[in-house]
Amino acid sequence: MTEAVRLVIWDLDDTFWRGTISEGAIEYRQDLHDCVIELAQRGIMSSICSKNDHETIRDYLTERGVWDYFIFPSINWEPKGQRVQAIIDAVQLRPASILFIDDNPGNINEALHYVPELQVAAEADAAAILSDPLFKGKNDSGLSRLKQYKILEQRKADEIAAGSDNREFLRSSGIKVTIDHDVPANIDRAVELVNRTNQLNFTKSRLSEIPEIAAAELIALVSRYNVQSGLISVRDNYGDYGVCGFYAIKTLGSESTLIHYCFSCRILNMGVEAWVYDLIGKPKLTVVGDVLTDIHAQEETPDWINVDAAETEARRAIKSDLVATRGGCNLTSLSHYFSTGGARTVGEFNIQRNGLDVRRDHSIFLRYAIAGTTEEQQRELTRMGFDAEDYNLGLFNPSDQPVWLLSFWADADFPVYKHKTLDLYVPFNLQFPGRPGNLTETEFSALPKHLQTDWMADTLKHFAANYEYVGLTPREIFEENLRMLLDRAPHEALVYVLGNNEYRKTPDDPKILMSWKKSANDRTKEVLSRYTNAHFLDVHDFIKSDEEVENDPNHFNRIVYFRIYEHIYADVGNIRSAAGLNAAE
Repeated sequence: MTEAVRLVIWDLDDTFWRGTISEGAIEYRQDLHDCVIELAQRGIMSSICSKNDHETIRDYLTERGVWDYFIFPSINWEPKGQRVQAIIDAVQLRPASILFIDDNPGNINEALHYVPELQVAAEADAAAILSDPLFKGKNDSGLSRLKQYKILEQRKADEIAAGSDNREFLRSSGIKVTIDHDVPANIDRAVELVNRTNQLNFTKSRLSEIPEIAAAELIALVSRYNVQSGLISVRDNYGDYGVCGFYAIKTLGSESTLIHYCFSCRILNMGVEAWVYDLIGKPKLTVVGDVLTDIHAQEETPDWINVDAAETEARRAIKSDLVATRGGCNLTSLSHYFSTGGARTVGEFNIQRNGLDVRRDHSIFLRYAIAGTTEEQQRELTRMGFDAEDYNLGLFNPSDQPVWLLSFWADADFPVYKHKTLDLYVPFNLQFPGRPGNLTETEFSALPKHLQTDWMADTLKHFAANYEYVGLTPREIFEENLRMLLDRAPHEALVYVLGNNEYRKTPDDPKILMSWKKSANDRTKEVLSRYTNAHFLDVHDFIKSDEEVENDPNHFNRIVYFRIYEHIYADVGNIRSAAGLNAAE
């Protein structure tokens, strides 16, 4: 099936005009002149491959007012086959989406020898292309696509002039990247990138070809609580390349996977795709089909690219901070926003191990991280499936001005168990349908098949014999855990604790109060109120409608997390800026 055309390469003599310009008078074809302009307004580019004198053609077409509508023109006396190939390499488009028009069959066959996938046509077919569905394009009356290719054209010329030291050229180019997380506001461009990019589309996971359905599919995906996404814009000293990339990452437990990772070829060879991959934490990426970049073979992250952001007082203030995050999936989202905004981030999140739900957003882990454990307690924790890393805190990594983002939702959701002889509490949790409230009463045979392992059988037997059910973290222990942490926080630390959603919803009532979660929020706020550097984030302040909460009350539409991020970002910036001003005074 013939592809829609994105570039037309024009011969000139006896094609774009009648006659040979070097031999005297020609008959200029105004219809093809108008065709080139109309194609540009449809977002379809034009180039030239002609055996002529470059200066003569440039001056003539400039006088006609059409020269600037051509990109990467190749005008000299050399054979055309390799020159057509060079134009295609420069514009970085698929050969099958390019049409070469020439009156000479020899030139056409030579071009096909070098580029077999190329579409070709004789000069007699040129007049009819505007009515051909393959040239429908899309409205670009502002010529934005042409302007972007002109930027690429100038950039390519300077790159060639710079010689073999391409990295120095890239470092001098001032490449800056912006990540826009408001994907629904630019959904048409996101859909276009997913469905139309090929050479730099790493996952090739397509959407519906019906625009309305595709937009709905993608909005539903990027709104999920466990999906991080962004549109990537690029600019450099040459100009603005616009939105030329998109990613969507799905996180399940401790593993993050790229569902979509695609870029326009206009930023090929800049290193943007490798730089962004590092910025978003190098999630699992299964490359489908052929791509022009082996992203897994990158030995180092490009050092010539930076986050593009206005250097406001707030941004300058927060960039000196280390944003340390510990919690559940909600804080995975917040950490992602900070890292793609240019902040230094570290994170410790919930994981699963041997089927055990390791809830690092439980305050019991803080208790052992800070107070330490005896050798006997340590052996018991290991016996129950926990590793030292579960209660070793990256929060205390050296940093002049750390920002802590914390949540303790597990304390309000999952019970703890006390060892019968040791002074030891364990937040032991298994996720499976129909689980009992007290897991010491769990029958091994009642577990789903994936949990019926030898390790689990032995652990459940030991658990039932040595532990007793306590229930949700006792108030005095929870408050003591928080105080232990806050008392040891660095002097310059700013601590943000995300509260629980106090409501669940049913088809009949979207706001049913969960009193135990309200109690958890109340006691958290009470402890935090005693510390000037600690801030409680009431999640209800950021939920604007019932539809922004999923059926699981702990999961929200992505926009909720983004509002929380913006609030923290502004608050930290204001506090740091004020502290800087006070210090100066």
